[in-house]
Amino acid sequence: MKNNRRAKERGVALVTTMIVVAVLAVVAVAFMQSTSTDRLSSRTAVNYVQARFVAAAGAAAGEALVTDLIRRYPDSATVWQNIGGGAGGAAGTNNEATVLYVRAQSANTNLGARPAQFGGEVSLLARPLVSLQDTTRLFPLSGIATALPAGGANMVNLNATNSSRPRPFVGLRSATNAGAPVTAAQWVYFGANPGPTNANNPAIARYAFWVEDESFKV
Repeated sequence: MKNNRRAKERGVALVTTMIVVAVLAVVAVAFMQSTSTDRLSSRTAVNYVQARFVAAAGAAAGEALVTDLIRRYPDSATVWQNIGGGAGGAAGTNNEATVLYVRAQSANTNLGARPAQFGGEVSLLARPLVSLQDTTRLFPLSGIATALPAGGANMVNLNATNSSRPRPFVGLRSATNAGAPVTAAQWVYFGANPGPTNANNPAIARYAFWVEDESFKV
């Protein structure tokens, strides 16, 4: 009788242990899933905030570009035109953007020419109003296409379409110019830490923009 009782007790203890282990396993799996979900949610929130800040930085950079140029060259003028160059191997003959033209002092092109200055005292320069890694450079009129070399590094066509935007910002130019124009710009990268991006400071975000007379798009 004692042996039978002990066997029954051992059987009950084994079943109880198995139940406890199963419950603990379920709790552990639920905890791991909860931790994984919380981590994913936190990462999504971080990515969202990061994207908002980078987009704001791109908008601020475009605004600062125009403000600085107009401040230094108050008699500047803008025009939408074909500027050559290209993005991602696109044909340079179809690359269009807003360009700001300025009259600069030949002796110091960082300053706008005075109204009384003419001829050799004045340098006529231009700047495509798009994001460039060289944020301050102005280009001679004959070399404006060099600002956006066809197939250049870090280029993007801001007028391209995709599944979420099937229509371009700028549509067909004419019956003889099939397809929407390219509007090329360069990506500007943000590293994990302040300073230039490199192997030790990998890029974590980027922006690109073009500026129009009345609006900008990032």
